[in-house]
This record gives sequence, C-alpha cells and structure tokens, in this order.
Amino acid sequence: MDSIQIKSNIDMINTYSVIIKSPAILGKVIGELDLGQSVDQLSEKITINSQENSQVFSLTVQDSNPTKAVEIANTVSETFQKEIKDEPDPELVLS
Repeated sequence: MDSIQIKSNIDMINTYSVIIKSPAILGKVIGELDLGQSVDQLSEKITINSQENSQVFSLTVQDSNPTKAVEIANTVSETFQKEIKDEPDPELVLS
C-alpha cells in the first residue's frame, strides 16, 4: 500500500470515529438498550482510539456497571456496522 492509500484509510477511520459518536448511531443504541440517558451523556462514556499511522481503532465504554459497558460497546459496534454497511445515509453523516 502506498502512503496516499494509508493516509486515506486513516482519514476514513477518523471519519468513522465521528460517525460512531453521532446522534444517528447513539440515538439508536439508547433506544435499543432503553438507557434513559441523552446522546451527550452516552458519548461521554465512549472513547475511540487509533494508534498513529494505524488502520485499526478501538472503542471503549466506561460505565459503573461493567456488564452494561460491554453491552453498550457491542451495541454501538453492531449499530455502526449495520448503518455503515450500505451507502452512507446523508442524515447519518450530517446528524
């Protein structure tokens, strides 16, 4: 892979990070898990990290209940994959 392709992939991961924490994704997670919190409150519990010049990122959820944290992380991941699988919906990106 050339450096332009790698940079493009890293930029895509940065974009995915923004989309993951968007109201379009987190709103669905809140609804599915009946969390009773705002998108902003949920977003504060989520950290997305990628190593410099890496095409891999990790999603971490902190919650007082470890089981709930795992459930949230898995649901965020599943919801993101479902939503991003098809052509991106402009509403998803712009929310």
